Amino acid sequence: MVLALSAFALLFTSKHRTPSLDMIGVAEGIQVAEQAVALGKFVWDKTRTTLDLTLANSHSKIKLTRYVRFVYDGRCTVQPEVTVKHGENTSAGFRARTMGSRIKGALLYQICHADGRTPVAKELYLLVAWRINLGNNSFMLLDLVEKHKAIAWTNKRLEDLYHNRIQKRFEKTNAALMRTWSLDDGTYFTVSASMNNTRFGSMTVRVESADASQKDTQQPYTVRAEKFEAIHWDDEMDEEQGVHAKSKKAALGGSSVVIVVHNDCEDITLCNGELGMFDGKRSSEIPQDIVPEINAKISLKSSTVFRGRTRGCLVYEMVNHNTGMPVVWGYRTHIAIDVSVVPHDVQERKVAIKILATKDSAFPAVNDHTIEGAHKEVLYHFMYTYGRPSEWFLDQLNLRLDVSFNREPHAKLHVRLISVKGRPNEGRPLFFQGGDFSIPSRHVSDKIAAYISDPQKYSNHRLRLVENSMSMSSRKDNPLTLKLLHSARGSSPEMTVLVGDKDGSLFEREYFLYTQPHLEDEKARDVQLYAIRPSRRSRHASLGCVLALSQMKNPDKPGAYIYTTAVVYMPMQDGEGEKTVALVEHYLGHLKGRDNRFGEAQLIDREIQLPGGRDAHLAVYPSVKPPFLLTVALTDKFDLTFYKSIKLTCALAEFARHAPRPFYIRIAIRNEYQDLPLKLTNFVANGTPDTSIAAQEAIPGKDATITFKLPPQDRQHAIMLHYRCPSQNTSGIDICIHLSLLDARDSADLKQTTTVSYVGANADATRPKNATLETMYYYERATNTFMGQDEVVQPTALPTNIPERYAALRHAVSSGRPSEFDVVTCFAADQKQTEAAVMRPIVGANDDAAVNLKQ
Repeated sequence: MVLALSAFALLFTSKHRTPSLDMIGVAEGIQVAEQAVALGKFVWDKTRTTLDLTLANSHSKIKLTRYVRFVYDGRCTVQPEVTVKHGENTSAGFRARTMGSRIKGALLYQICHADGRTPVAKELYLLVAWRINLGNNSFMLLDLVEKHKAIAWTNKRLEDLYHNRIQKRFEKTNAALMRTWSLDDGTYFTVSASMNNTRFGSMTVRVESADASQKDTQQPYTVRAEKFEAIHWDDEMDEEQGVHAKSKKAALGGSSVVIVVHNDCEDITLCNGELGMFDGKRSSEIPQDIVPEINAKISLKSSTVFRGRTRGCLVYEMVNHNTGMPVVWGYRTHIAIDVSVVPHDVQERKVAIKILATKDSAFPAVNDHTIEGAHKEVLYHFMYTYGRPSEWFLDQLNLRLDVSFNREPHAKLHVRLISVKGRPNEGRPLFFQGGDFSIPSRHVSDKIAAYISDPQKYSNHRLRLVENSMSMSSRKDNPLTLKLLHSARGSSPEMTVLVGDKDGSLFEREYFLYTQPHLEDEKARDVQLYAIRPSRRSRHASLGCVLALSQMKNPDKPGAYIYTTAVVYMPMQDGEGEKTVALVEHYLGHLKGRDNRFGEAQLIDREIQLPGGRDAHLAVYPSVKPPFLLTVALTDKFDLTFYKSIKLTCALAEFARHAPRPFYIRIAIRNEYQDLPLKLTNFVANGTPDTSIAAQEAIPGKDATITFKLPPQDRQHAIMLHYRCPSQNTSGIDICIHLSLLDARDSADLKQTTTVSYVGANADATRPKNATLETMYYYERATNTFMGQDEVVQPTALPTNIPERYAALRHAVSSGRPSEFDVVTCFAADQKQTEAAVMRPIVGANDDAAVNLKQ
């Protein structure tokens, strides 16, 4: 200001001087300018404020790293070092701005171990702050700050802390400030700060060793996630309600959306956060991790002010919080939050929140456009104008996603993860194909592209593809084949084959594509069976695998279908297709519950294990976009290389040992009735026999034992055994065993149910209709207490051609092995004999069953 007035005065006087005085005027003008500059320097020297900050670390076990600074008044002229190790010093300089006279700000350093280790859950920070005014009026603050790892320090977060807390707690500089605390391993330290009280400020901060006796009673200040007022979580509603909900027109300017993720699930950490923007840009940081009990807020906005759209997809990987292991074994599982916000009409603002499973090690790499691919291939088809709560079935957890979507005036989306008990209404996570794995396989997709390129061409039909995409091998290796079995009851509508042969067995890299008309009856079921067997088969029955796939209309969603599936193992023999179909359908009639029901776009998959080490992978995937191709694929068994993107703390070989353990059921048939010889003639189970099943006979006085190995991803297991009298193959006993895990957690209830059916000489061997004896057994893992009856002994109602006898059932859980179960079924002519016999330990012809369970 002084310089400007002086220059104006010089210009004014020069215009009113006579020419003869020009030389004198110039000299005087220069003198005035020099005086003005000197005056400006004097004023600046008397009003400027500075701060020289020195930080010294003399602690041998601690280093300071990753600083964040916030300057409210002034500017930073000397940047401090990013890391300050033991024995090092660093300096920072701050100056008032040209037209200012004050300095205000704060500096934050993370305190960690000298080797770089940080605490598992929380991080500790050193905070120093200053305020320097003219007139020797200075203030400072020294504090320790703690936060969860999921909360990211940014300039904005430090600014909020400055305004909300720091500026209210400044102290005078007449005495040094000191704090003593420790890291999580008991490493004690003292931080101290001293500062002079002049406008040329000087602050010294030291980090030194300390012992436990000096520890403060004051806890570090904890930075918590943002708290929100009561959130109204959206209820399930149909699409018509969402579209016609009352709404105001949005402004014609740009658009924005705030996404808040509430991780209220104590078992899951969200990590490797990635954001794919299709329109607009992010206006806040993206936290890399969101640990349990933490909220994270992400803001997005349009790139242009005039009618700018905001469209993007936020993806986090889900891992077990305690172990870092995947939440669904065999996959990388992600939560995807897809948003589309337009500025001009809130009716067009939509969201989709889904759980995705993938085998792609690169997902969700933004530069590879994989997030955009997930949006187009899967998520786009599930976008709604309102929030839809959903439940998901993971390996060891039932997860619920609650959603609150406020579309106006500025969109705000809340998503909450919470664990729930009970069986989820929806099935497994949606599958997004990518990387080296896809369904259909890439070579088949190219060959059938002409048939599925026009979505309208088959709008009135259902498209199905069956392919064997296993790697090529020589026929002497006895590769697995895949074949469609026709239902003997004719439940499947007429097929039209487009490519391939539907009647033959598919070898490696063979396939066929066919169509079927849509189901017209609301209650109609289309059931088809697919057999997986070794290519070379003997005259005797060999173990095979059958996929049962049932399709019916979804009464709650027009045009959509519900799928019911089961993968079972049973002896199979050429020429017995109709018998196989009848036996599997009878088995399916015993299944209860919703564990094997899936909505559209659900992935149905599992490992297939057949004798001789012939392992494969079976997958069923209904596409979510037209023409809604449903694929049944037999592929190679997967390795674990696609997990390489997860931050593993161990080698893959060690990582594989964390795979879910299978369940085992050991069944003992104890026949104490001399006139009732029984022989196992057939069985159907959702697992494979772990012991020999050849010549299984329930000889009086000797146990007949079989152990079944059951898949760990199933929560409902069923085994059906057919025992027949050798002299009369249509007369005997059917035993159906159910094991139900009501919840995935270790503390869940278990329910075992065994049904014994007597089959008379004139009864249908696959459909017994006689009286049954049933007992239920409940076992609470958390308390190890027994509820209900452990055994039942009572006379049975028998057909007239079978003598009266007694039967007893006993269920048990192996001690210390909560995944191993025993079932004893005992028959005898005397009640006391039955009571005593059913309680004996299992010993029989197959003693190796007990050995297998212990290994």
